[in-house]
Amino acid sequence: MSVTAQDHAPYDLKDPSLYERDEEHEIFTRLRAECPVYWNPEDDGPGFWCLTKYDDIVAVSKNPKLFSSARDWGGHRIFDEKEAGGAALGDAALGDTSDVDTSMISMDPPVHNAYRGMVTPGFTPPRIKGMEDRIRSRVRATLDQLKGVDHCEFVTSVAAELPIQVLSELFGIPQEDRLKLFEWSNAMIGEDDPELRPSADFIAASFAEMSDYALKLWQDRAENPGDDLISMLVHGRVDGQAMSPERYIGTFILLVVGGNETTRQSIAGGALALSQFPDQRQKLLDNPSLIANAVSEIVRWVSP
Repeated sequence: MSVTAQDHAPYDLKDPSLYERDEEHEIFTRLRAECPVYWNPEDDGPGFWCLTKYDDIVAVSKNPKLFSSARDWGGHRIFDEKEAGGAALGDAALGDTSDVDTSMISMDPPVHNAYRGMVTPGFTPPRIKGMEDRIRSRVRATLDQLKGVDHCEFVTSVAAELPIQVLSELFGIPQEDRLKLFEWSNAMIGEDDPELRPSADFIAASFAEMSDYALKLWQDRAENPGDDLISMLVHGRVDGQAMSPERYIGTFILLVVGGNETTRQSIAGGALALSQFPDQRQKLLDNPSLIANAVSEIVRWVSP
């Protein structure tokens, strides 16, 4: 891995317009050839290093001692809960918020592994297999609502709807609450979208509402445990210690945003790709056994 001098106008790889204009592939091809370890400047931040080659990404991912995800050692937060409005929670809600942002995404092994292990039972093959019929039923019900419709907003009607339904089931929360999770997760990641994050006050209020909802779930599962992910977080132990409410909130936000937004983008991007490459769509129609591999390829292609 070597750093190459940047002799061109800098690209901002976070700029949505690059992807709207379909320029990203050309840009990444050039970066891999000319500047594989690229410093990305930011108008509203300190900037960050971007790795553009597979082997470099793997090498960094396997060396947490040198390339730490922990904030105390320089780890860059994709989403900073405290800056997004942690202060809005107030002492009455949480007390000490010093580790409210310490979810799994900002931990290194072995601590990361220990906390990840608290939710791993919720995603084992037997458990997911046990949910398959219910998930299929939800997919069919969602698609059945489109019968007789000439056209629809696919992202809203399908791609956004299915992940949040399944996430609600994994959390063991009422389906009627799923719209709240959807709106909160949009606010958490809608950094550059004025519709999703119109003001600092809005994100602070969303963070406070989401945290309050998470704490109510904590209190309920403490008294009424089940086999859902919330119960696993509340009753799980690391070195004999329960997860603090502050750390639980950070993990709850991570699961909601990660489970909802990325899956939504994969479904939407996959549908778009299949419409752009009808020959690939026809292959799946002719041979459904290819679907499992197609899912992995869609995630790779879309990069949600």
